[in-house]
Amino acid sequence: MLPSYVYFLNDNSNLYVLVDAVGDPTDSGSDECLLRFNFVDTLKISIVGASGTKISNNFNAAIGFSSSPNSASPHKIYEFCIPFSYINSAPGQTIDFCSPMFKTASMPYDSETGRDNIWPLGLITSDPNTWGLIVTSLSRSVAGVTVPVNKLAILTPYLALAGLAAALSAVVAVGRRRKA
Repeated sequence: MLPSYVYFLNDNSNLYVLVDAVGDPTDSGSDECLLRFNFVDTLKISIVGASGTKISNNFNAAIGFSSSPNSASPHKIYEFCIPFSYINSAPGQTIDFCSPMFKTASMPYDSETGRDNIWPLGLITSDPNTWGLIVTSLSRSVAGVTVPVNKLAILTPYLALAGLAAALSAVVAVGRRRKA
């Protein structure tokens, strides 16, 4: 496993995902972060590269290499701004989510060590009962924190992460499906 912290937040238009890969102390150009949404019509969203890499087409993503509130040592940081329309969702809806090992990618994948994270544990990509769920909020502002709209930047120190952490758990709930 690759020690990482993953944060989800949403506003009325976008789902924001921040992956703080504290276990990846290298800035390799082959590192990758892969997210998968919607079991039925699976959509893979990923970014590959060294710090400074940015993607801007159907979604925005950026890679940084810096310290964070979770680790003083420099490490990989991935940030995504994904329009709800791109993942066929909307605020207040539940979204199927996972991060599998897909050839060389997961959330995140360190190409130098081959370490990664597969979420949820026990994931079988062909079995919807093993996927996780993201429950998004209808609200744009939680606990006095206003979510930046259409702004993509590597956030250090993550919009005052200490204050935002409580808001994050209220904005988005992430969990595993229960088998019936």
